Amino acid sequence: MYHQHAQQSLDRPVVSWTPPRWSPEAASSDASWSQLTDIAEDRLLALMSAMGNRISGDHRKALRDVLAGFTAIASGQCPAKRTCFALPCGSGKTLAIRAWCFALHASGIDIGITIAVETIAQMETLIDAMIADGIPEEAIGVVHTASATRMRHPSLPSEVNDGRRFLIVTHARLANPDALGQLTYRSRPRAVTIVDESLITMGATFVAIDKLLPAIARLGELARLHPEDEQLQEASAYLSACHAVIDAERERLAGNPKVTPKVLELPRIKTTKAEQLRNALADHDPEAEILTFLSMVGRPLRMVIAGEVKIIVAIKALVPPELTRVAILDASAPIRKLIQADPDLVIHQPSALSGIKRYDQVTLHWWKRASGRASTEREFARGTNDRHLSNEVVALIRDLDPEQPILFFTFRKRGSPVSTEDILRSDLAAAGIDPEATTSEGKPWFNWLTYGQHKANSELTHCRHVIFVGMLHRSKQEVAASL
Repeated sequence: MYHQHAQQSLDRPVVSWTPPRWSPEAASSDASWSQLTDIAEDRLLALMSAMGNRISGDHRKALRDVLAGFTAIASGQCPAKRTCFALPCGSGKTLAIRAWCFALHASGIDIGITIAVETIAQMETLIDAMIADGIPEEAIGVVHTASATRMRHPSLPSEVNDGRRFLIVTHARLANPDALGQLTYRSRPRAVTIVDESLITMGATFVAIDKLLPAIARLGELARLHPEDEQLQEASAYLSACHAVIDAERERLAGNPKVTPKVLELPRIKTTKAEQLRNALADHDPEAEILTFLSMVGRPLRMVIAGEVKIIVAIKALVPPELTRVAILDASAPIRKLIQADPDLVIHQPSALSGIKRYDQVTLHWWKRASGRASTEREFARGTNDRHLSNEVVALIRDLDPEQPILFFTFRKRGSPVSTEDILRSDLAAAGIDPEATTSEGKPWFNWLTYGQHKANSELTHCRHVIFVGMLHRSKQEVAASL
């Protein structure tokens, strides 16, 4: 499957949308605060124009609202604890962070901010960009767990980071409550935490209700056969009480998709006690659903019912509740009920989305074939003449303009001797196509990413074609758990 390059929105009439409940002008009487958003906006438009974007009135207003939001939160004028800006993917959210940091550095306002990104690779890219923007490296703090020998920007001691205005961390570090003491500036809380990308983790833990409840009932039958086993009795009694709570919530949600899932009010039990019950059940060969459910106890649990999907989800928030004055950039927030259930979160979404990002110049081509990891690896392990997918990709490339760069997405090599990228490169060379070819501008004709490297990455926007060599397939339960 491949698609052609998506072009940013062209000039269109401005369509207003409900503005945030703040304005940068109201943030402070200090002239530096009032000018901060203007400086950031000018910088952001320059960055986006340099990448070939043409910004509509709607798009410009939405981006300014994000920048004004950063200013209001940092200056203490935003009433919400957590504010989410739900602009579409590729609309300039990550660039807005760069532009606002540039403006903050230029303003001389002495506050500390935290920026949380999803991966260490994104962290390095952002730091390099901030340095290129003129922010001194000694003003940027870094916290991660990667080996210093592999990093251009190694993690720094907390006493060093405490003196640096801009602190860059990963989502995993932000989600660790024990790390909150490392997010200070001059021994005080930082003025704003900006979370780039999703508010909740995609790898949510879930258990199917239709499997869990019968498993609890069967465990109850087992407990009745072994009255002498006190721990089995205790586990069965606790799970039976949970069964009743789950039944009540399922009945409340049934047939009403507009109802917001509540946090399940299960009988209180310490996480250590739940672990003891799991260990005690090991001698009775418990069903996997029970063990999974007990591992989820102690975290906020919500029920998700969507068609044939009926699951209980353990939510792992990226932002600890102790953190306030938080800005989140998450395009998916408007469709994720688990995010919307947060009473301390305000979501701002432009009403005129069509004026921000357009897709009418994108053409999708779909190859109807098996495309999962296992199927793709099996096919690429075959002989040259039997690698039909690779041969089709090579045939497609023959018809494409060598002046239009191509981006490939492949599976990461993981425990398999088959490397999709290596084999495809070899097949291209065998067909007389140089896999290292460049355009007349010196840019690679072929560019390669694996799944997981697609977020917060603006380095390959010049690619006019995208080819997915295999596709990630997520189960309905997993997708529902992330929504």
